Amino acid sequence: MDSRAEMENLVDIPTPIQNDEAPADELQIVYETVKSFTDAEYERFKSRVRASIFEPLTNLRVELADAHRSILESLESAVTRKSLWQFQRDYREDVEHAVIERLQSFLDKAQPAQVLNDQYDTFLAALSDHTVTFPEIVEVPFDANIFQPHPDDSSGITARKLAKRLSLRSKHMLSTVRSDDVESEPVQSVPVRDLVTYQLKRRVPAAAVDEYKQAHVELASVVSSLERGLSVWFSSVLLVDRKLGRSTGEDQLQDSVSEEDSKLFDRVIEAARKLQDALEDEAATEVVSSHDSMYSYSWELFRLGLEGRGTFLSALPIPVSQLGSPRIVGGAEDAGAEWISWHKQVDDRLTMINSLIDLRDEMLSIEGRMIERIRTATVDSFVSAFGKLASQLEKSRLLVADSGQSIDSVEDLPAYTTLLKSIRKEVLGTTSWLSSLPGFLATDAALDDAGSTSWKELQAFVDKMPQGLVIHPLEENGTVDPRVVSRQIEMRETIRQALHTDLQTRLKEIVQPVKQELVSAWTSAERIESIVTYNIDAAVDEIQTFVAAEDEDDERTIEDVRNTCAELAGDGLQRAQASIEEAEQSVARVTDSFVRKVGDELLNDWTVIHKMIRLSDAAAERWVEVWSRSVQRLESARFVLVEHAKTANHSLRQWIRLGERRARGLIKKGQTVVGVLDQSDEKRAQTVSAFADIAAFKHELPVVYRRLFGFDSLATPTLLEGRSRDLVWVRNFASQWKNDRGGGVAIVIGALGSGRTSFLHVLDQTALKGIKTVSLQFHSRITEEAELVKVLASSLSLTGGSSTLLELEEEMAGTPDRLCVLVDDTEHLFLQTSYGRELFERFMLFVSRNDKKFCWILTIGKPAWRYLSSTNLRKVGFAASRELSSVDRTVYDSIIFSRHRRSGMPVVFEEANTAKNALADQFSRKRSPEEVQKTLRESYFESLRKASGQNIMLALLYWTRSVDFLESGDLLVKPVKPLSFEFLSRYDSGLAFSLRSLMVHKTLSVEEHNTVFNISSDETAFILERLVNDRVICIANADPDEEIEQPERYSPDMRFRVHPLALHPVGQMLSGSNLLH
Repeated sequence: MDSRAEMENLVDIPTPIQNDEAPADELQIVYETVKSFTDAEYERFKSRVRASIFEPLTNLRVELADAHRSILESLESAVTRKSLWQFQRDYREDVEHAVIERLQSFLDKAQPAQVLNDQYDTFLAALSDHTVTFPEIVEVPFDANIFQPHPDDSSGITARKLAKRLSLRSKHMLSTVRSDDVESEPVQSVPVRDLVTYQLKRRVPAAAVDEYKQAHVELASVVSSLERGLSVWFSSVLLVDRKLGRSTGEDQLQDSVSEEDSKLFDRVIEAARKLQDALEDEAATEVVSSHDSMYSYSWELFRLGLEGRGTFLSALPIPVSQLGSPRIVGGAEDAGAEWISWHKQVDDRLTMINSLIDLRDEMLSIEGRMIERIRTATVDSFVSAFGKLASQLEKSRLLVADSGQSIDSVEDLPAYTTLLKSIRKEVLGTTSWLSSLPGFLATDAALDDAGSTSWKELQAFVDKMPQGLVIHPLEENGTVDPRVVSRQIEMRETIRQALHTDLQTRLKEIVQPVKQELVSAWTSAERIESIVTYNIDAAVDEIQTFVAAEDEDDERTIEDVRNTCAELAGDGLQRAQASIEEAEQSVARVTDSFVRKVGDELLNDWTVIHKMIRLSDAAAERWVEVWSRSVQRLESARFVLVEHAKTANHSLRQWIRLGERRARGLIKKGQTVVGVLDQSDEKRAQTVSAFADIAAFKHELPVVYRRLFGFDSLATPTLLEGRSRDLVWVRNFASQWKNDRGGGVAIVIGALGSGRTSFLHVLDQTALKGIKTVSLQFHSRITEEAELVKVLASSLSLTGGSSTLLELEEEMAGTPDRLCVLVDDTEHLFLQTSYGRELFERFMLFVSRNDKKFCWILTIGKPAWRYLSSTNLRKVGFAASRELSSVDRTVYDSIIFSRHRRSGMPVVFEEANTAKNALADQFSRKRSPEEVQKTLRESYFESLRKASGQNIMLALLYWTRSVDFLESGDLLVKPVKPLSFEFLSRYDSGLAFSLRSLMVHKTLSVEEHNTVFNISSDETAFILERLVNDRVICIANADPDEEIEQPERYSPDMRFRVHPLALHPVGQMLSGSNLLH
């Protein structure tokens, strides 16, 4: 409804006949009084808005522009006085204090949007208060002319006027017949107060609301231009900050600027000038200065109401008693609230900019303090001691050379000998210096302490960062809209995610070269004693030998002895000096490298933080989510069609597979006959090598990618994808248990490698939030009830000393709180033997009897569940069960990109040569690069799904093997190249059945393998050795992120599992052999 329609609520407006006397003088006075008062109040409203909002804001912009201009004018000379790195820090800090903080302080104190709302409320309140100054009724002479027809009247008004004229004429005729002397309707009562009230509470607000809203727009335009200018400046300056990548230890003066730094300096200048332009932008700073047509129209309606003289011609559209607050007219109240929210979002953006600048400065300060602590505790003592020692060795060497030149006779030799011995004593005195040097353990402790202290400092600072900032997008065309969809940035949580690996852990790798070099330097220092002692003792021995042989036949002259001694002693001292100087240089070199790496590590953290904040666009995320749901629905429809097709063609595909197997067999026989090498052994070797080199391969990845694509199970739900339905199921199950509407035992079934452990880890933060939980994981097989009771009691913090499940049940009955127990890998409670399921059955009966106070959520592998189901196990029928949702192409897309997005790298998918023909038709119809990339992305993740099955860890490996990190900063994704596991098909039945048993049990020790297959340890060792060599199985507790050591012997308690990266191919092989379903 527009303002005009809202003003009269779509009621017919009569047009009274005007005459020279209408409105009456008294009504004319009412009209002029109301209008002049309203005009004056409106001018006062504008004046107050101008004085309290726009003028202070204009003055602030001038002050900010002047302050920044003085900073900008210092740029040209600053770069010659200090390094660009230091200038960058100083300039960033100056702008933060002189511009950003002053602007934010002004907006916080002035609250311009609230002030504008208050001034508008004051204006409306003044109008409302003015209505009571008028009388309720004013009587004026009756004027029949007002009922004369008018061309602009509607048909309804015309009819009513006609009826009124006929009524007046009838009365007049009747009065004439009766000869009545009394005049008909000599006066008319005009409800003046009602007419004034409606005018001031309805029509004027309806006419003024657009100008009020426009004032908000003008105010927001000024603030938005400042907000946009600071946001662009912030992004540009921090981009330069990342590209500089200098550590705090390199803030040195420089006489010239490199070409690369010159380009970066130009970018800083450009960003500064753009900010200056934004501060000097002459945006509108005035409310609308003239009344529009709606305002004039409202007074025309008021005049017509007065001319109606209290008849139906001046009837109001709605009763005055139903008007309500004038603040709601035209949506003014909602608009005011929306603009206040919009300005709060501006404040949040400024808070984010200030906080990130402060975080960057704090990280640089922490870096500087940490490096200083490490230098003081380790390197400085080395450098100091080495410097003293090198100086002493140089002085001693010169003294030996000078003293040797003064030897002219045998009588001079004793004094020279004494000198050499004194030099040796002084050099050996360096032992006290060496003892003051930090040893390896002290160095390690100092480094760990420095990293720990710095990490605590950084975490403490992050804890003070703002959380839940709401920010609106910045429109490129400068328009402002308070209803634009905003996004919420969980700033503190985002920063914590970026800093999820503590600094001590990361320093361990970085400090290793420092430790090694310091140990090497220690060794060099200790070696000096033997060098100096040997050479000086040799020189002394030469002198003593010459003196002792003086009377004998010795052809050497005093000059020969002098030169020999000088050479021996001087050479020893020189080599000692060279050794110590080389050690000192090595320590300095590796320390400089360490400083740079620490700087790079923290710079990488800062870069990830900045990118994660910048890319946390909720609007984009929602689009991705909508797109993902749409794709999933399409995939579901496609899946139904494919399943129908599979059913129809099942027999045909069986015959095709049989033919392919027979053809491959004939080809292989033919190759053997003609002597062609079978390439399967070569592919096997490549796969084994790839598994063996995983640790080295991942070490070559960028730090952020090593973190994001690690193989550890998830500890937080931020990276959990594709499990929404499963979480809802658990939430509903727990809710029913909590409200005593259902049992408390649930079994979650998942394919091996599908992430059931990660799913269990995040339940307390998602589906079970608000419910007290404890977690328990069976890492090895339990076969005795007492051992099971001990593990359960420990997890439940029970100390009653129970030894049976019945005793434990009685002890649990006395616990006060309800509790949810999460139990992982329950397949470790049974063994595939005649009586191997008894403990599992007793455990299931135990949890079923204790499911009122305790909720039990158990996980088990799909092969184990199939085995237990096939044995008609009755003990699990009471439990609710849920098989985790299958991981399809779209889920893999979400899994990979939920991790990758946190790196901030743009992605480009490379077209596979083998796929060109298959995709040619699609590409011919999809010309745009975006559509081509979308098709390639879909094709890639479909290939990844086929290659990985339900094995998420294998998919992560294939992704990291597919990507190339380009110099441009982009990530090039090449087509998936799966590893070949064809050699699995050549395994004999013994190996295959062992793999099947490992899949069912998850892990088996050597002794358990003996029991299951009733074979000897030697036979078991032979089978396991073959599988270990092929990297198909590994030690159960081996970390796939690290290099997995091969066992040298197979003890009975040594435990094995199928290699986590081989679960899918092993499952495929067993399924194809009908050994696993």
